[in-house]
Amino acid sequence: SASAVAADGRLGATQLPLKVFQPFFVDLNLPVSLTRNDEVSVPVVVYNYLDNPQTVTLTLKPAPWFVLQGDAEQRLELAPREVRSTFYRVKAKQAGTHELQVSASASGIADALKRRIEVVPDGRRVEHVFNGTLQQPGGATLLVPNNAIEGSVQAFVKIYPSSFSQLVEGLDGIFQMPSGCFEQTSSTTYPNILALDYLRRHNLSAPKVEAKARQYIHLGYQRLVGFEVSGGGFDWFGHPPANRRLTAYGLMEFEDMARVHEVDPQLIARTRRWLLDQRKSDGSWAPEGHAPHDAPAHGGDAKLATTAYIAWAVYANSKAANPAPTRDFLLSHPPDSIKDAHVLALVCNALLALDPQGGSASLYLDHLESLKRTGEDGKQVWWQQPDGARTTFYGAGRSGQIETTALAALALLHGKRHPDTARGALSWLVAQKDPHGTWHSTQATVLTLKALLAADGASNDGERRILVELGDKLHREIVIPADQAEVLKQLDLSAFLAVGRQRLQLTETTKTGAGYQVTLRYHVPEKKPDGAEALTVRLDYDRTELRVGETTKATVKVANNRPEKAAMVMLDLPVPAGFTVDAADFAALVQTGCIARFQVQGRNVLVYLRELAPKTPLELTYHLRATMAVKISTPGARAYEYYDPDREGRSVGTRFTVTAQR
Repeated sequence: SASAVAADGRLGATQLPLKVFQPFFVDLNLPVSLTRNDEVSVPVVVYNYLDNPQTVTLTLKPAPWFVLQGDAEQRLELAPREVRSTFYRVKAKQAGTHELQVSASASGIADALKRRIEVVPDGRRVEHVFNGTLQQPGGATLLVPNNAIEGSVQAFVKIYPSSFSQLVEGLDGIFQMPSGCFEQTSSTTYPNILALDYLRRHNLSAPKVEAKARQYIHLGYQRLVGFEVSGGGFDWFGHPPANRRLTAYGLMEFEDMARVHEVDPQLIARTRRWLLDQRKSDGSWAPEGHAPHDAPAHGGDAKLATTAYIAWAVYANSKAANPAPTRDFLLSHPPDSIKDAHVLALVCNALLALDPQGGSASLYLDHLESLKRTGEDGKQVWWQQPDGARTTFYGAGRSGQIETTALAALALLHGKRHPDTARGALSWLVAQKDPHGTWHSTQATVLTLKALLAADGASNDGERRILVELGDKLHREIVIPADQAEVLKQLDLSAFLAVGRQRLQLTETTKTGAGYQVTLRYHVPEKKPDGAEALTVRLDYDRTELRVGETTKATVKVANNRPEKAAMVMLDLPVPAGFTVDAADFAALVQTGCIARFQVQGRNVLVYLRELAPKTPLELTYHLRATMAVKISTPGARAYEYYDPDREGRSVGTRFTVTAQR
């Protein structure tokens, strides 16, 4: 396009086409990832854009991470306008993220392209995580076993100068969590809401964090409103009937979101109104009796827990009409009659929402404090549920403990009682963080972040100095300037590790109480499951030797070995390198109601099951098509409860051989 202004003020403009082209073009197709010792024939496609024949010379740049089987230089004779392909067969021998580079030359012109690929170690991954604060020296003992697979050992230490730096890390980690239902979608939205609200409340500037957070809140909001059910309320997958507890969670999230992002006020108003319309004459709300499964608690606890949770959501940020019946219902349950710490923590938060001055909640907070568990050093505090109990959102095991402790910490902080116990709870919560910077599930992550931020004022002024010592191999000081207190600092220790036991010592000399996380991971030779898993999963293929373009049928069988229903079971099914999965198979399973939802990702398919009954195996079949010649190992399948990831099962991996077409 061109424009001009004449001396007498007249304007002129024109547009003309401009064709840009190359005499030839090269494209390189790599799998998403490989496993060490995999062999793959990497296809290279060359396009001749000329009306004349061309000879194109291709050269593969050598690199230490692979072994080339064949010549690095190849010549292709192309007719006018012809497209031809050739292959480079490589064997991956080093784990890590690498580059493959191919250069091409013809007609006096050269071109080159690079593609990145991850090579993962073979075997079974083992991961150890150590968390803490540096109010006193900390660290971890790192033990690398003799059978650790070469190239698989990694260790990292992260330093968190402030609570906000822990939140920022989670903003990236949450995208490794499932996000197929309403609650899981909020896992990629709610932490961003908390981040923006923190920046606003403390008048802090973090432009990159803010820009990313606003983007994901906008996308999350559009997705979340799609789960609203006709007639009011929300459901896990947007199908009626609506779920009261989930709708209350949504109300909390939308009200928090409205402080930092535009939210339709009518959405909030009708959601609150729908919840109030569900209230019984005695001020209570009935527990759920439908999908994804029945209420997690039973009897009076289920009704009390449901009422407390919904009341907390309905009255926390509003003077909704007629709160007295609900307050009276909650107070009709004396503190010492509530044996489940999770239910008691919900009641405390609900009473504080109904009575912000905290008078009616005092005795309940005192009883909650008396139910705490204390570590041997007396510095960490947590709460446990009775055996077999689940939280309001089905959390059990470690996730249930985290949810319950975060709820208790929130209640003690908002009620301004037992500050030492609240600090001990926060210390315990920090120690439960997973390697992704999250707390294993949506509810556990969101509640923990809320508790940490509720206790945190603006970041402490001054720089942080942390001394890192790993035996006699490493002695380094990490310095974090005062103006970088909102960003975590990471140090890679992998190059200093050796087989055996080594002590990592962390000492902060500036006494700000920075948080830390140490992660050690390695792979060991794979072994067959011992049959004692909470869930059993088996993945079989009707053939493992095939040609490019052919398909193999996969059959997965998953069984719940526990006596009670398993809530929200996730199936993580591998997509082997050099294969594509037929998504239509999973779409058909959704249509028949066999599965609730699925997500096709780069190297796996994530399948959502609302629940899995005990001793009733579920069988699914789907198809994979081979797209390139390979000799590869693919990992096994994994089945786990989303709300209690420690309840899991895995199958063994499989070896595939795919040859070129005849």
